Amino acid sequence: PVGLAVDSHGDVFVADQLKTAIQEIPYANGAYGTPIPVGSGFNNPVNVAMDGLGQLYVVDFSAIWKLTR
Repeated sequence: PVGLAVDSHGDVFVADQLKTAIQEIPYANGAYGTPIPVGSGFNNPVNVAMDGLGQLYVVDFSAIWKLTR
């Protein structure tokens, strides 16, 4: 994992280069849950970012992607 972002609910999103995917680690009831893949097939994702509207962006070696949740 190389980059991460946190949304307004406390969920953590991680750029995982090894799996070429984005993992979501959900937050609920004061604890973090099991990582869930929310996007895959990226070209070595290096970072993720969350904008003020809760949109998730992924940066990989070839593009910037906007993930719709």
